[in-house]
Amino acid sequence: VIFGGAGPLHGAAIAREMGLRQILVPRHPGVLCALGCAVADVRHDYGQTLERTLPQTAGDAATALEATLREVFAGQRELGESQLERDAIATEGVRVQHLLEMSYVGQVHRIRVPVGSSAGFDWSIDQVAAAFAATYEKEYGVTLPENDVMIVNASTVVVGVRPQQREAEATSGGDGGGEPQPIGERSVCFEEWTPTPVYDRADLHPGTQFSGPAIVQQPDTTVLVEPAMDVLVDRHHNLLMELW
Repeated sequence: VIFGGAGPLHGAAIAREMGLRQILVPRHPGVLCALGCAVADVRHDYGQTLERTLPQTAGDAATALEATLREVFAGQRELGESQLERDAIATEGVRVQHLLEMSYVGQVHRIRVPVGSSAGFDWSIDQVAAAFAATYEKEYGVTLPENDVMIVNASTVVVGVRPQQREAEATSGGDGGGEPQPIGERSVCFEEWTPTPVYDRADLHPGTQFSGPAIVQQPDTTVLVEPAMDVLVDRHHNLLMELW
């Protein structure tokens, strides 16, 4: 997959050097990252260090820690939802994930344990301990039941879900199929100077096929199709370039 303003100029040469047969050029390669920022969900992360050891048994200490976690998570969620309102970006919903970064006492590495979602946090300490043990075993294949467990950080992820913006896919027929009409011609040096047709990307509809050498120009980049390459425009308007 080649993108960026200059990527489509060099993609064919790099593919040949690496022994790759097929190249995908997105519809808007020069602004692909900016387009992603414009349509991606909005995410805010919040964390607070606790460094609290899990009580071994139910009791006042466990009840107090549960209350602390509920308070911390509720506060983080409130911060995230308030920030989404200040962002003033259109969303169609909010998704929340609560996590605890935990370890056995004495360990320097931590694992992230999901402990609640959009419904909020209402777990007992026993449930937290069980979730940590299951996550640890999945990660490392063992547990250390003789060791105390520590909550290092409590974190919350608040996501404003953006409306899905899908570009219309072309159906069969219509303007697709056949070879496009060039808008001009240039002399390009592929080992030797070669007359090369120039196409406008806006004229390349799904189903269109042609072979290199060719130049495809568009406002955000220029695509260089080398000799001995075939091009097909797929239903998403990507250029699929295949080396012979």
